[in-house]
Amino acid sequence: MRFSQRIGKNTVRQSLQIEFIDTTLENRLWNHFLNNFIDKLDSYSTDEATSFKELVSKIIWTEFFEFKVDEIPSNYDSSVNVSGVIKYIKKINII
Repeated sequence: MRFSQRIGKNTVRQSLQIEFIDTTLENRLWNHFLNNFIDKLDSYSTDEATSFKELVSKIIWTEFFEFKVDEIPSNYDSSVNVSGVIKYIKKINII
């Protein structure tokens, strides 16, 4: 418990959020997903043409969501639009 909670300045949050999650927890989970998973993919590389982020995005799209591969958000050059996949994940609130 933080000092501000002990002296009554801030309320104590629920420790276990089973039925729903509050905005603070949702934002923290989303930030950790982006910072510790998506952004770390930059350090991996498979070849010059396709980034690792694109490959992971394609796997998430086809294997996790089970969507058709030709419906994945793509750029003008037919490469996977990683930010489009991330926006979709954020929109449906699975994180």
